[in-house]
Amino acid sequence: MNAQSAMEYLVTYGWAILLIAFVVGILFKLGVFSTNTFVSRAQPGSCHVSRPYGPNTTQLISLVGDCNNQVPQYVDTFSGTGSYFDIENNLSNIGGTNTVTVTEWAYLSLFDPNDIRANLISIKGDQHCGMFLAVNDSMHTVEYGLDIKGVSNPPFGNEVHVFAANNLINAGQWYFYAAVYNGVAQDIYLNGTLVYTAPLNGIIDPCSGDSHIGSGSGNTGSLHNLHGSASNVQVYSTALSAANIQQLYIEGIGGVPINLQNLIAWWPLNGNANDYSGNSNNGGPTNVIYSSQWTNGYTIP
Repeated sequence: MNAQSAMEYLVTYGWAILLIAFVVGILFKLGVFSTNTFVSRAQPGSCHVSRPYGPNTTQLISLVGDCNNQVPQYVDTFSGTGSYFDIENNLSNIGGTNTVTVTEWAYLSLFDPNDIRANLISIKGDQHCGMFLAVNDSMHTVEYGLDIKGVSNPPFGNEVHVFAANNLINAGQWYFYAAVYNGVAQDIYLNGTLVYTAPLNGIIDPCSGDSHIGSGSGNTGSLHNLHGSASNVQVYSTALSAANIQQLYIEGIGGVPINLQNLIAWWPLNGNANDYSGNSNNGGPTNVIYSSQWTNGYTIP
């Protein structure tokens, strides 16, 4: 009798159970039940660097506000061609030095078969000047280009390109990227781990002109475009250590800078284009969207 009742129950309500299971599966796939969906979100501008003596000073420098590494409310989403973030002629001070670090959280929605690379950030005014950090569209790996004064590298001029060829990037997933130049080597880090190093020495070639996030050419809108999202871009005038890079990764996508004395720029990209390093390197977004629906593909470190 009990078996017969159980069978009748399943026949009567089985379709409803299957429907509920299907809906729950879809919601999981969309990230609705992700732990990232329920954690506290940092509001735009909730944390910033205070420089009481003005931009590019370091006396009494400190972090101010709610700086507890919450995930951001928004990220900057790029649609590809004609979608970029422009910083006008403010980062040329990395030229003439032999140390620099750039870190960025980024998500690729697709690899563009018609482009060479998707620039995460380019610090330069014209071709073959400064540096860039990118994902190579054909190799699906990290690419780091750096211009060293007096180095000949045809057809790239002084631009030395290195690739983390054995560390493939997947579309639809957030990664933490870092490029470091310490005067003796170019280092690439992925999710806090050193994945490539190549010997190099010399002075970074000075540049003038605009820098860009999400593009290599800015207002021409047709070169090295990012199809995806970016968050928490940090630029330092020093070579951060492996331990520093690991610490930044562990902090997660909402992490704060760890070396304020050498911090050049900090764009959380959390709802605006402001530089929160205190150095007034504010940028201008073109055809970008500040999206709050970004947690799918992100795993808390």
